[in-house]
Parts: sequence; structure tokens; C-alpha cells
Amino acid sequence: MEFFENDEIPCLRGLGKIYRTAHHSPELRYADVMEDTIIAAARTGAAFKSPERGLWYVAIADGAVDLNATIHGFSLGHPIAYPLNEVKTNRSWAPYSPLILSIRDRESSYRFMWGDIIVFVIYDLDELVAAAALRGLKTTLFSREEDSVFELIEPITGRNIRLAWQMFDRLAFEFTSPGWLLATTVERLNSQEVPSAASSKRNTGTGKSAVF
Repeated sequence: MEFFENDEIPCLRGLGKIYRTAHHSPELRYADVMEDTIIAAARTGAAFKSPERGLWYVAIADGAVDLNATIHGFSLGHPIAYPLNEVKTNRSWAPYSPLILSIRDRESSYRFMWGDIIVFVIYDLDELVAAAALRGLKTTLFSREEDSVFELIEPITGRNIRLAWQMFDRLAFEFTSPGWLLATTVERLNSQEVPSAASSKRNTGTGKSAVF
């Protein structure tokens, strides 16, 4: 009850102090672009669209199309791929909005559900690292074995924050802009108090970092 009344709580399930905050920038999603990609693939056999640097939507209806050659042609440095047909079949999109709710075109939705069209979301994590560097931030990437996908560190102040995989995966399951995900993470980082030298040293030694 304290959390809902005050938007913060000293300790929640061992996670330390938790704040509830609102995003300053409006969420940016590309569900319409993914829908257009699926519609185009149904007509031509394959379609590829990139609504943002490093982000690719791939839809293939023709089994003769070489998916590996297609992805190689994107010249990605550190790609991460989401096979949405597999996610749909396994019903493993929880706690996200079901994929088919983002596809308004009835025929496209049916063809995706039936498996007539193979759909991928692909993102180049190198673009995220580059975008963070432009903001003066250092980025450390993590594997799926970790709870977080990356950590941002502000070298001058020592402030740091991590983005959880569960939040980051929205770029595929809800077609959220990875640029917006980075921007909101930076918002949370900038809202932190600048740590004292002692606390900064303590956090560095323990690997402790805020998780968003």
C-alpha cells in the first residue's frame, strides 16, 4: 500500500529502494511499419523495412528467399534476432501485448497466425552503443544469462543504470522503438543523485546498479 500511495518504497522483495516514475517522452512504436512489411511480403514474397537505424523488420512469404543472405546484407555488427512465429506458436509473449493485436489488417493477421508468413525483428546492438556514446555514456552489453541487456555509465559522475531484458524485448514483442527505450533509460539515469565518492566506490566494488 505504501508504494501505491507514495510512489516509492524503501525495500521491495530484496531489491532495495523502488520508485514509480512516469516517462517524459511519449512512447514511440512502429506497429504500423511491421504491418506494412507483412502486407508487402504477402504481395511480393518478401519485404524488409528499417524504421530506425539498426532496426529491421523482415517478413517472408516465399520459401525460396534466403533469410541468412538477407540478414547478412544488412551489414549488422552485433545483431539480435527475434523469430516472432516461434513466439506466437509458443504463446510466450506474456507479459506483453499479444502480437496479433498490433496487426490490424485482417488478412495479414491470419497469414501470420497460420504460418504462411515468417516474421523477424532484428536489431543491431552496436547502434545502441553508438547512440549512448553520443550522449557521453559508456555501455556494457550483457548476455541472455543476465537479468539486464546493458548498463549505462556516466564516466564523470559515476552514475549508472541497467535496462532489464524484459523491458528491452518490447522492441520486438510490441514494436517499440529501441531509440525510445534508450532515451527513457537515460531519463532514469539523469534523475539519479550524483553519488558520493564513497558510495561510488562501494557500488563499483559490488557491481550494484539501478535496474530499469
